[in-house]
Amino acid sequence: MAERILVIDDHKETLNLVAVILKREGYRVFTASSGKEGIATAKQELPNLILLDVMMPEMDGLETCRRIRKISEIKQVPVILFTAKNQADEKWEGFQAGATDYLTKPTDAEELKKRVRAILDRAPHAPSSTVSLSSTQTAAKLAQNGAKKQSPKRPQPRPQIITFIGSRGGCGTTTAAINSAMMLSRTYNTLLVDLDMTQGHIGTYLNRKVTGGLNELATSSVVSISAQVPNEVMGITAQLQMLLSKPNLSGELLTLTSEHIPHLAEALLRSGSQVLVDAGLGVTDLNRPLLERADHLVICIKPERIAVAAAKPLLTYLNEIILPTAEIHVLVIDFGQGTPLPTKAVETYLGHKISHKITIPPQKMANAVNKAKPLVMVYPDSSLPSDFTKMTELLLEV
Repeated sequence: MAERILVIDDHKETLNLVAVILKREGYRVFTASSGKEGIATAKQELPNLILLDVMMPEMDGLETCRRIRKISEIKQVPVILFTAKNQADEKWEGFQAGATDYLTKPTDAEELKKRVRAILDRAPHAPSSTVSLSSTQTAAKLAQNGAKKQSPKRPQPRPQIITFIGSRGGCGTTTAAINSAMMLSRTYNTLLVDLDMTQGHIGTYLNRKVTGGLNELATSSVVSISAQVPNEVMGITAQLQMLLSKPNLSGELLTLTSEHIPHLAEALLRSGSQVLVDAGLGVTDLNRPLLERADHLVICIKPERIAVAAAKPLLTYLNEIILPTAEIHVLVIDFGQGTPLPTKAVETYLGHKISHKITIPPQKMANAVNKAKPLVMVYPDSSLPSDFTKMTELLLEV
């Protein structure tokens, strides 16, 4: 059965053009010229995907997306937003409104087809599977589904714990965790955890007020922490959630203990999401149980002498305490300050291959921090989204 796509756009020419492109690909296409009409059509037709323009009168695409996410029968439908080029703030707001992905206008036909196919392939369920049907409708639907071969689905990786740890301060550990989580969440449900219960870096970076988070979990008993985790998770986008820590430089706030962490790890994995953890700097009594449980460890370093020197004993220690099933990656983040050490020289000194290297110009880093947004959202048309996507691809066993 042809997959169903709803296109919502108040611009008639764009609406017709997109519809023609998608119909030629074999999709069944429905159209609507306003947010209100689009929601009504979505509830009636139960599409597999919605393409939604942001700039519309009366009810814009962001508000339309928010309302879609509140309607039980269509709230799980992937939504691709059409956004104006270089409007980073608009794209960030779109993800917060519940968008799955975005395309910039004007949209290239080939990019449109590839992006639509990618989203449909990784969608876990068609929305109609959640709707109650009569026995007659069910039999007819099963027969119809069995009559034609379904499109192959992209295999879903099992939930994993991916931990980012810095060899020393200023190596970009939090930056790597935030932006990797942002890009990974475009494909999979992702949970970003800030285990640095001293600095509370992620909440500070994104200017998020933490009212409970891990500090609240610290008030729970070891055995009851699992049941409390869902209550402290903060939703950011449709597929990205965060579990944060408050800054605690004075040491006045209650923090988790090493006894809590194994139970926390199991609760995180039961969420069904890919779990990315900012473990802070070096190995501590708090983060060690999670490092031992992690599927992947990402050591963040800068291509400078002191950071590389600090990474060598960290690598040695991690290799001693980590189970053989865990994989260790070295991520080099170059902030463009000074002359970087050659990659081969760093690998030789560490005795470990560099998995990936990302260059972040200082001005871009400062601008993203000032805006309290991930780099990949502030600079969506730069190489950064691709760089962090490649990093996440290294970390998942598909």
